[in-house]
Amino acid sequence: YVIGFFFSILVFTNLDNHIKQAISPLIGVAFYSFSVGFLYILDIPVLVETLFYVLITLWFTIYFVKVRLNRKNNSEMPFLDIKGNIFSKYALGIFSAYLSLGVVFIFLGSPNISPDSTQYEGLGRFLAQGGSISNFVPELPFLINGRFLTIGAMHGVNRLFGSYNLYALYPLMAVWFLGLVGLIFYTMNKELSHKSRIFLVTGLILALGLYKNYAYHGVRIGSNGLAMIYFSFSIYSLYIYSKTKNYTWLYLGAF
Repeated sequence: YVIGFFFSILVFTNLDNHIKQAISPLIGVAFYSFSVGFLYILDIPVLVETLFYVLITLWFTIYFVKVRLNRKNNSEMPFLDIKGNIFSKYALGIFSAYLSLGVVFIFLGSPNISPDSTQYEGLGRFLAQGGSISNFVPELPFLINGRFLTIGAMHGVNRLFGSYNLYALYPLMAVWFLGLVGLIFYTMNKELSHKSRIFLVTGLILALGLYKNYAYHGVRIGSNGLAMIYFSFSIYSLYIYSKTKNYTWLYLGAF
Protein backbone atom coordinates (compact mmCIF):
# COMPACT_ATOMS: atom_id res chain seq x y z
CA TYR A 1 0.00 0.00 0.00
CA VAL A 2 2.72 2.46 1.01
CA ILE A 3 4.91 1.79 -2.05
CA GLY A 4 1.87 2.03 -4.29
CA PHE A 5 0.73 5.29 -2.73
CA PHE A 6 4.08 7.02 -3.21
CA PHE A 7 3.99 6.04 -6.88
CA SER A 8 0.31 6.86 -7.37
CA ILE A 9 0.70 10.45 -6.09
CA LEU A 10 3.66 10.82 -8.43
CA VAL A 11 2.31 9.21 -11.61
CA PHE A 12 -1.48 9.66 -11.44
CA THR A 13 -1.59 13.21 -10.16
CA ASN A 14 -4.90 14.23 -11.74
CA LEU A 15 -6.99 11.68 -9.88
CA ASP A 16 -8.90 12.63 -6.75
CA ASN A 17 -6.97 11.94 -3.56
CA HIS A 18 -9.38 9.25 -2.38
CA ILE A 19 -9.03 7.42 -5.71
CA LYS A 20 -5.23 7.59 -5.48
CA GLN A 21 -5.51 6.10 -2.01
CA ALA A 22 -7.82 3.33 -3.17
CA ILE A 23 -5.67 2.25 -6.13
CA SER A 24 -2.46 2.23 -4.06
CA PRO A 25 -2.45 -1.51 -3.24
CA LEU A 26 -2.76 -2.45 -6.92
CA ILE A 27 -0.05 0.03 -7.91
CA GLY A 28 2.20 -1.25 -5.13
CA VAL A 29 1.93 -4.88 -6.24
CA ALA A 30 2.66 -3.80 -9.82
CA PHE A 31 5.80 -1.79 -8.99
CA TYR A 32 7.10 -4.50 -6.65
CA SER A 33 6.58 -7.05 -9.43
CA PHE A 34 8.23 -4.85 -12.05
CA SER A 35 11.23 -4.30 -9.78
CA VAL A 36 11.69 -8.02 -9.10
CA GLY A 37 11.36 -8.71 -12.83
CA PHE A 38 13.94 -6.02 -13.58
CA LEU A 39 16.45 -7.57 -11.18
CA TYR A 40 15.72 -10.98 -12.63
CA ILE A 41 16.34 -9.80 -16.20
CA LEU A 42 19.68 -8.24 -15.19
CA ASP A 43 20.62 -11.42 -13.29
CA ILE A 44 20.96 -9.45 -10.03
CA PRO A 45 20.05 -11.27 -6.79
CA VAL A 46 16.68 -10.20 -5.38
CA LEU A 47 17.48 -8.76 -1.95
CA VAL A 48 15.71 -6.17 0.18
CA GLU A 49 18.51 -3.72 -0.62
CA THR A 50 18.53 -4.26 -4.39
CA LEU A 51 14.75 -4.22 -4.52
CA PHE A 52 14.51 -0.85 -2.82
CA TYR A 53 17.41 0.56 -4.84
CA VAL A 54 15.36 -0.14 -7.95
CA LEU A 55 12.17 1.32 -6.46
CA ILE A 56 13.90 4.48 -5.20
CA THR A 57 15.81 4.98 -8.46
CA LEU A 58 12.60 4.54 -10.44
CA TRP A 59 10.70 6.97 -8.21
CA PHE A 60 13.33 9.72 -8.50
CA THR A 61 13.69 9.17 -12.24
CA ILE A 62 9.96 9.72 -12.71
CA TYR A 63 10.09 12.66 -10.31
CA PHE A 64 12.82 14.54 -12.19
CA VAL A 65 11.15 13.86 -15.54
CA LYS A 66 7.88 15.27 -14.20
CA VAL A 67 9.62 18.28 -12.65
CA ARG A 68 11.20 19.08 -15.99
CA LEU A 69 7.92 18.67 -17.86
CA ASN A 70 6.02 20.78 -15.34
CA ARG A 71 8.59 23.57 -15.50
CA LYS A 72 8.32 23.49 -19.27
CA ASN A 73 4.53 23.81 -18.99
CA ASN A 74 4.72 26.32 -16.10
CA SER A 75 2.64 24.09 -13.85
CA GLU A 76 3.03 23.01 -10.24
CA MET A 77 3.65 19.56 -8.77
CA PRO A 78 0.37 18.78 -6.98
CA PHE A 79 1.66 15.61 -5.32
CA LEU A 80 4.03 17.70 -3.16
CA ASP A 81 1.06 18.59 -0.95
CA ILE A 82 2.27 16.13 1.70
CA LYS A 83 -0.32 17.10 4.29
CA GLY A 84 -3.22 16.72 1.86
CA ASN A 85 -1.92 13.53 0.28
CA ILE A 86 -0.63 11.59 3.27
CA PHE A 87 -1.63 13.05 6.61
CA SER A 88 -5.25 13.94 5.95
CA LYS A 89 -7.93 12.18 7.99
CA TYR A 90 -9.34 10.65 4.81
CA ALA A 91 -5.98 9.22 3.76
CA LEU A 92 -5.26 7.78 7.20
CA GLY A 93 -8.79 6.37 7.32
CA ILE A 94 -8.43 4.47 4.04
CA PHE A 95 -5.01 3.17 5.06
CA SER A 96 -6.43 2.03 8.40
CA ALA A 97 -9.21 0.16 6.59
CA TYR A 98 -6.65 -1.60 4.39
CA LEU A 99 -4.45 -2.44 7.37
CA SER A 100 -7.42 -3.82 9.31
CA LEU A 101 -8.51 -6.02 6.39
CA GLY A 102 -4.95 -7.27 6.04
CA VAL A 103 -4.79 -8.24 9.71
CA VAL A 104 -8.17 -10.00 9.46
CA PHE A 105 -7.11 -12.11 6.47
CA ILE A 106 -3.71 -12.92 8.00
CA PHE A 107 -5.34 -14.35 11.12
CA LEU A 108 -8.54 -15.77 9.64
CA GLY A 109 -7.39 -16.78 6.18
CA SER A 110 -5.99 -20.17 5.28
CA PRO A 111 -3.82 -21.35 2.39
CA ASN A 112 -5.93 -22.75 -0.46
CA ILE A 113 -3.34 -24.01 -2.89
CA SER A 114 -3.24 -25.59 -6.32
CA PRO A 115 -0.42 -27.48 -8.12
CA ASP A 116 0.73 -24.20 -9.67
CA SER A 117 0.98 -22.69 -6.20
CA THR A 118 3.82 -24.97 -5.18
CA GLN A 119 5.81 -23.99 -8.26
CA TYR A 120 5.39 -20.29 -7.57
CA GLU A 121 6.15 -20.79 -3.89
CA GLY A 122 9.36 -22.60 -4.83
CA LEU A 123 10.28 -19.81 -7.23
CA GLY A 124 9.56 -17.20 -4.56
CA ARG A 125 11.82 -18.98 -2.06
CA PHE A 126 14.56 -19.23 -4.70
CA LEU A 127 14.40 -15.52 -5.54
CA ALA A 128 14.27 -14.51 -1.87
CA GLN A 129 17.46 -16.48 -1.23
CA GLY A 130 19.29 -14.30 -3.74
CA GLY A 131 19.01 -16.81 -6.55
CA SER A 132 19.40 -16.02 -10.22
CA ILE A 133 18.61 -18.15 -13.23
CA SER A 134 20.68 -18.80 -16.36
CA ASN A 135 19.23 -18.13 -19.80
CA PHE A 136 19.32 -21.79 -20.76
CA VAL A 137 17.03 -23.45 -18.22
CA PRO A 138 14.13 -25.35 -19.86
CA GLU A 139 11.60 -23.71 -17.55
CA LEU A 140 12.48 -20.15 -18.59
CA PRO A 141 9.19 -19.48 -20.48
CA PHE A 142 7.26 -20.53 -17.38
CA LEU A 143 9.39 -18.43 -15.05
CA ILE A 144 9.04 -15.19 -17.01
CA ASN A 145 5.38 -15.39 -17.97
CA GLY A 146 2.88 -12.84 -16.67
CA ARG A 147 2.03 -14.61 -13.45
CA PHE A 148 5.68 -14.88 -12.49
CA LEU A 149 5.91 -11.12 -12.37
CA THR A 150 3.07 -11.00 -9.89
CA ILE A 151 2.80 -14.25 -7.97
CA GLY A 152 6.46 -15.28 -7.98
CA ALA A 153 7.55 -11.74 -7.18
CA MET A 154 5.11 -11.39 -4.29
CA HIS A 155 6.19 -14.80 -2.93
CA GLY A 156 9.78 -13.56 -3.08
CA VAL A 157 9.03 -10.21 -1.44
CA ASN A 158 7.05 -11.95 1.29
CA ARG A 159 9.99 -14.25 2.02
CA LEU A 160 12.45 -11.35 2.00
CA PHE A 161 10.65 -9.90 5.00
CA GLY A 162 10.71 -13.25 6.81
CA SER A 163 7.02 -14.10 6.65
CA TYR A 164 4.53 -16.20 4.80
CA ASN A 165 1.30 -14.27 4.57
CA LEU A 166 0.77 -14.44 0.84
CA TYR A 167 -2.42 -16.44 1.31
CA ALA A 168 -3.90 -13.26 2.81
CA LEU A 169 -3.07 -11.19 -0.31
CA TYR A 170 -5.64 -12.82 -2.58
CA PRO A 171 -8.78 -12.33 -0.46
CA LEU A 172 -7.48 -8.91 0.57
CA MET A 173 -7.14 -7.78 -3.06
CA ALA A 174 -10.46 -9.37 -4.01
CA VAL A 175 -12.34 -7.54 -1.23
CA TRP A 176 -10.43 -4.29 -1.78
CA PHE A 177 -11.20 -4.34 -5.49
CA LEU A 178 -14.93 -4.59 -4.72
CA GLY A 179 -14.63 -1.48 -2.58
CA LEU A 180 -12.60 0.31 -5.27
CA VAL A 181 -15.18 -0.43 -7.96
CA GLY A 182 -17.96 0.72 -5.66
CA LEU A 183 -16.11 3.91 -4.71
CA ILE A 184 -15.46 4.88 -8.33
CA PHE A 185 -19.02 4.01 -9.35
CA TYR A 186 -20.39 6.16 -6.52
CA THR A 187 -18.09 9.06 -7.42
CA MET A 188 -19.00 9.00 -11.12
CA ASN A 189 -22.77 9.06 -10.68
CA LYS A 190 -23.09 12.42 -8.96
CA GLU A 191 -26.29 13.22 -10.84
CA LEU A 192 -28.12 10.53 -8.84
CA SER A 193 -29.33 10.95 -5.28
CA HIS A 194 -27.26 9.66 -2.39
CA LYS A 195 -29.73 6.85 -1.64
CA SER A 196 -29.84 5.76 -5.28
CA ARG A 197 -26.08 5.64 -5.51
CA ILE A 198 -25.81 3.63 -2.30
CA PHE A 199 -28.44 1.18 -3.57
CA LEU A 200 -26.71 0.72 -6.94
CA VAL A 201 -23.22 0.41 -5.41
CA THR A 202 -24.44 -2.17 -2.90
CA GLY A 203 -26.09 -4.17 -5.67
CA LEU A 204 -22.95 -3.99 -7.81
CA ILE A 205 -20.67 -5.16 -4.98
CA LEU A 206 -22.99 -8.01 -4.00
CA ALA A 207 -23.47 -9.16 -7.60
CA LEU A 208 -19.73 -9.34 -8.23
CA GLY A 209 -18.63 -10.44 -4.77
CA LEU A 210 -21.08 -13.35 -4.56
CA TYR A 211 -20.30 -14.59 -8.06
CA LYS A 212 -18.85 -18.06 -7.45
CA ASN A 213 -15.84 -17.73 -9.75
CA TYR A 214 -14.89 -14.37 -8.27
CA ALA A 215 -14.99 -15.81 -4.75
CA TYR A 216 -13.11 -18.95 -5.85
CA HIS A 217 -10.21 -17.07 -7.45
CA GLY A 218 -10.19 -14.60 -4.57
CA VAL A 219 -8.96 -17.22 -2.09
CA ARG A 220 -6.87 -19.57 -4.23
CA ILE A 221 -3.13 -18.90 -4.28
CA GLY A 222 -1.70 -19.25 -7.78
CA SER A 223 -5.06 -18.67 -9.44
CA ASN A 224 -5.85 -16.04 -12.04
CA GLY A 225 -7.46 -13.83 -9.41
CA LEU A 226 -4.97 -10.97 -9.57
CA ALA A 227 -4.84 -11.15 -13.37
CA MET A 228 -8.64 -10.94 -13.42
CA ILE A 229 -8.57 -7.87 -11.18
CA TYR A 230 -5.89 -6.10 -13.24
CA PHE A 231 -7.56 -6.77 -16.59
CA SER A 232 -10.97 -5.77 -15.21
CA PHE A 233 -9.60 -2.57 -13.73
CA SER A 234 -7.88 -1.74 -17.00
CA ILE A 235 -11.16 -2.01 -18.91
CA TYR A 236 -12.95 -0.09 -16.15
CA SER A 237 -10.34 2.70 -16.34
CA LEU A 238 -10.70 3.01 -20.11
CA TYR A 239 -14.47 3.19 -19.73
CA ILE A 240 -14.12 6.00 -17.18
CA TYR A 241 -11.76 7.84 -19.54
CA SER A 242 -14.36 7.60 -22.32
CA LYS A 243 -16.86 9.29 -19.99
CA THR A 244 -14.67 11.87 -18.26
CA LYS A 245 -11.95 12.58 -20.88
CA ASN A 246 -9.47 12.66 -18.01
CA TYR A 247 -6.26 11.38 -19.57
CA THR A 248 -4.99 10.06 -16.24
CA TRP A 249 -7.56 7.27 -16.47
CA LEU A 250 -6.21 6.41 -19.92
CA TYR A 251 -2.67 6.21 -18.50
CA LEU A 252 -3.92 4.12 -15.58
CA GLY A 253 -5.74 1.72 -17.87
CA ALA A 254 -2.63 1.32 -20.03
CA PHE A 255 -0.48 0.80 -16.95
